[in-house]
Amino acid sequence: MTFQDVYNALRTPNCLICGETGIYFFLPTATRCCRNCLYNHDTFRTVTMPSFQHNAKGVGPVAMHNSSAAVIKSLYYMYDRIKLVNYEAATSALKTAGNLGVGKGYRDINEPRHQHIPRDLATTPIPFYHEETGSLYYACRGCAQAHGRIGRMQDFLIFSFECRAYRYEYELTKDMCHTMYTKGAFKMHHDRCDEAQFLMWQSGYGARTPVEENYVLSGGLQY
Repeated sequence: MTFQDVYNALRTPNCLICGETGIYFFLPTATRCCRNCLYNHDTFRTVTMPSFQHNAKGVGPVAMHNSSAAVIKSLYYMYDRIKLVNYEAATSALKTAGNLGVGKGYRDINEPRHQHIPRDLATTPIPFYHEETGSLYYACRGCAQAHGRIGRMQDFLIFSFECRAYRYEYELTKDMCHTMYTKGAFKMHHDRCDEAQFLMWQSGYGARTPVEENYVLSGGLQY
């Protein structure tokens, strides 16, 4: 991975797969992706290197080192160090079979039911860099306010018939408050987000700092 790879991802706001706004940087292939594609698309399937080598007969450490397959080394997982490799990239680089049973590898995180774990480990959040303005765009603080408030309300509604509805709203706002927007995309989101409009009104449309809830101020959502 080069600085140019990171820079290209910073100035490209959209997910490589679906075209939606992507907030994650997938390290093995240096590409931007959204939450949904990261967890569900085969392009981002990630396994431990020993598991891949074990199932791809004849592929040893030297072959892996000499190939173009990116290996993420020295990640801590369950009090141990592991190495991760993107399954699709490694299969392409080493010309191995595309249907290897890597789910039967040495670690349970290679199994399909645990695939979110290595994908998370191989990914980091990344902002969007606007070349013309020099600005970085992040998530909606209005959605963060709503997420924190609904979370507190949910705690008081454990035995209420409304609890299920609040759980749904909690998960929905959780995804929304981690969605990153470009300047143009945020303007469209702002028109639909009551919380963002309220913060704008509270700030006197930019004349003063709005009063934000402790959930945001204490770092409940990182910007």
